[in-house]
Amino acid sequence: MSKVAQLQGQFLARFCETARARLARSLELLGAGASTHAGAIRIELYSLAGEAAFLGCTDVLALARQGEAAARRIPEDRTAVLACTRAVRALGRALDALEALPLGGPRVQDAAAFSAARPPRAAAFRGRILLVDDSKLSSDLLTSMLVEEGYAVETASTAPGLERVLAKFSPDLALSDVNMPELDCAVVCRRVREVAPRARVVLISGLAEEALARARVRVGADGHVTRERGLAAVVERVRAEFAAAAEPRGGGADGG
Repeated sequence: MSKVAQLQGQFLARFCETARARLARSLELLGAGASTHAGAIRIELYSLAGEAAFLGCTDVLALARQGEAAARRIPEDRTAVLACTRAVRALGRALDALEALPLGGPRVQDAAAFSAARPPRAAAFRGRILLVDDSKLSSDLLTSMLVEEGYAVETASTAPGLERVLAKFSPDLALSDVNMPELDCAVVCRRVREVAPRARVVLISGLAEEALARARVRVGADGHVTRERGLAAVVERVRAEFAAAAEPRGGGADGG
């Protein structure tokens, strides 16, 4: 079994627990006044879609995307409330099916436990990465993979947390989510460049490819990669960015 597959299996139980909490919150908000809470519902389903993409849960990802799209229409279309509710309930059934699948390998609760369960890597130190993401599940999963690859990783999810990390840590590469309630990715890009002018910045998000490309141009990041490509593609992008770090900075990398 590949390293990526092992990590996905180990984090799956935690994903299901987190996903059910997001669905319960979404149903609560739908019942409390969907028009008023449409933005919050959309954020819950957007975050769920990103986490599902990292774990390769394609059925959950597709349903979360449907629910998110319906939530986006709620303020202008009353019928979208029913469509969103149906998508959320279908997501619950998809999680039931996911949990019924046989899983191999140990379960871990967080990145620290995962790292402690394995001996230190013999691979040489590869570089310093700042990971900025408000989803702790996604952050822990990607951190675990990057640590296994030989990178030193620090994480942040808020503006104060970002400042604390940058006060002690000068990254070679920053990976930043786009839609975070307490931190704008434009701020991440600016502050990283102020602290570490040679650092490269890559946006990672569950946004569609075109929307993510526009966000990259808006904030002046070096590249982007959508979560829908999966965890392995993100890690491969990290390797490519470190390979490109020695080259002169151009007008921004593509999403490749």
